[in-house]
Amino acid sequence: RTARGCEASLAISLQNTGWAKALNSRKIKLTLTHVETGKKVERVLQHTDLRNVGAGKSLSVRTGFSIPEDIDPGKYSVSVSLIDPLIPGDARYNARPGNADFRNQKWDANAGSFSTGSVIEVE
Repeated sequence: RTARGCEASLAISLQNTGWAKALNSRKIKLTLTHVETGKKVERVLQHTDLRNVGAGKSLSVRTGFSIPEDIDPGKYSVSVSLIDPLIPGDARYNARPGNADFRNQKWDANAGSFSTGSVIEVE
């Protein structure tokens, strides 16, 4: 739960259970989507190049981000995208995490993002 105009904190942990690290640069993009209106707030997290996460390694990111003052109050679902910073607007090039769809966690191929199943309430 947070308020408009405030700083919110986020912790993300990623684990590379594959055999190699990412070949191309990947940034983590956070998307908050209003569950009723579908309005989105997006932030690309800096200093999160996934090429630095080798096989069997993990990346933990703790960061703050500002909740815009003009955002609509309500509940927002939280999604994470692993974007190619050279073509950030083309979801076809986003890396798909290996998570299986489970309950509210699922891959959205159209958006190129993984819904974490988490919800933030903005007052």
